[in-house]
Amino acid sequence: MFKTKVLLPVIALIAIVAIGGAIYYFGGKTTEDGQVADNNSDTSAVVARVDGVAITRAHIDARIAQVKGSGQAQVPAEDAPEYAEFQEAVLTQLINEELFLKDAARLGIAPEDADVDAQLEQVKEQFESDAAFESQLAAVGLTNATLRADIERQLTLTAYYQQVQTDSEITVSEEDAQAVYDQVAANQELDVTFEDAKANIIAQLTQQKLNEALTQKAAELRANASVETLL
Repeated sequence: MFKTKVLLPVIALIAIVAIGGAIYYFGGKTTEDGQVADNNSDTSAVVARVDGVAITRAHIDARIAQVKGSGQAQVPAEDAPEYAEFQEAVLTQLINEELFLKDAARLGIAPEDADVDAQLEQVKEQFESDAAFESQLAAVGLTNATLRADIERQLTLTAYYQQVQTDSEITVSEEDAQAVYDQVAANQELDVTFEDAKANIIAQLTQQKLNEALTQKAAELRANASVETLL
């Protein structure tokens, strides 16, 4: 109940994960200026546009693959009735991210080059050599420039979420955590003490409040943006 992975976004951002010496790339590819690229020139593959920026079917499929691989949420089977609803939720998140990125640019929120470089080096360090790294990039259709743009996008979103959390004055008290613990304990036997569970409960409650703040922020931004959905 109280074991959790604390993540800033509702559905994870871009994930660049090294497993067994291979890069598994689960985000929509971006252009060198950081915009989401259209991964399919077929206009029927475009499922949404946010102020002219295209989101494609490929972006949805990639994000769903990311969620499956990370274990952050249970993904319905493709033939299940709820799969369409899940896809719509993923599309909503992708649309929100574009809105957040535009607002981040307005606010001047951007990662330092040194931070982007550090993240890029962490990825490179998972390979035996620069040649192996370059080879794997080519194998998955990436370049150093597009990978760097993806990292910059991720760091920008993370910083934006942190700013929303600060602006929203999100706090969770020990009393709030105790109330949740007591409520669960009243209905089931727990094998963890409050002291051991407290940090995770606070993290969960903080995440819930942040998600609510982000949902509200997305609605405000969407009201002043041009958003077209085609799914």
